[in-house]
Amino acid sequence: MIDQDRVRIMTRMAIREKRTGYRIQTADGLDRKSFVSYYGVRSFFFGSILYFLVFSIVSAAVFSWFVIPVRRFTIEVLLFSGLLGYLFFMLFFLRYERHRNLKRYERYSNTVRSQDKDMQQLSAIYEKEDQKSHR
Repeated sequence: MIDQDRVRIMTRMAIREKRTGYRIQTADGLDRKSFVSYYGVRSFFFGSILYFLVFSIVSAAVFSWFVIPVRRFTIEVLLFSGLLGYLFFMLFFLRYERHRNLKRYERYSNTVRSQDKDMQQLSAIYEKEDQKSHR
């Protein structure tokens, strides 16, 4: 006879894995620091590329809309302002991303804990069935 509790737990686990399997795979086995560091590195590269693209577009727009003579001083000012802008942008962007990644870690770890809890319940049911069958 089929145990309804076992089927219910297995169905719940399968649905959770189908909906949020990427969360389980991502957070399983990683501690908080490693998770945030991994996503922090990803955010750093993404933010750098994003800033470079936006800075390039804005610089091109400024040079094309306004008649600015391209001199060495103009290029130096542009590069210096770009570097300062990059530092401030990365400061705020990485701070925002760290906060976001901490929340993401909490969500992902809650999903993993729920999956582990269901797995323990399922293991207990299997142990009971094994004990009954060996008698």
